[in-house]
Amino acid sequence: MKKNLILSLILMTSLMFMVVGSVSAVSSSTALIKGADRLVATQNIDGGWLWENPTTGEDASSVNTFGVTAQGLLDAYELTGNVEYLTAAEKAGDWLVTRFESDIVTNRINAFDIVFLYDIRKC
Repeated sequence: MKKNLILSLILMTSLMFMVVGSVSAVSSSTALIKGADRLVATQNIDGGWLWENPTTGEDASSVNTFGVTAQGLLDAYELTGNVEYLTAAEKAGDWLVTRFESDIVTNRINAFDIVFLYDIRKC
């Protein structure tokens, strides 16, 4: 009897984790898609996203967020196959490459940008 109770508890716990895990996976996918849709909708002409400079109050694309933000678009593209996400990511990648090539001495590229540019070449 005690053995059956323990097995039942283990089975119920396992099922509970399976249900919670599948709900989390669905929620994660939905969140990623909604986030990617928002990024596409708010992308600036230069390929970046709005950032208000707290010092000057000017609005511009934030140089250090291109790669890490566009990586999310690549992840969404890989999940859904939605070419709109890939196109937006490519736009950000084009800007990164152009900026870096324009002045290799002063325009540093960060690690997230490098990872993003490496990943996008595989798409």
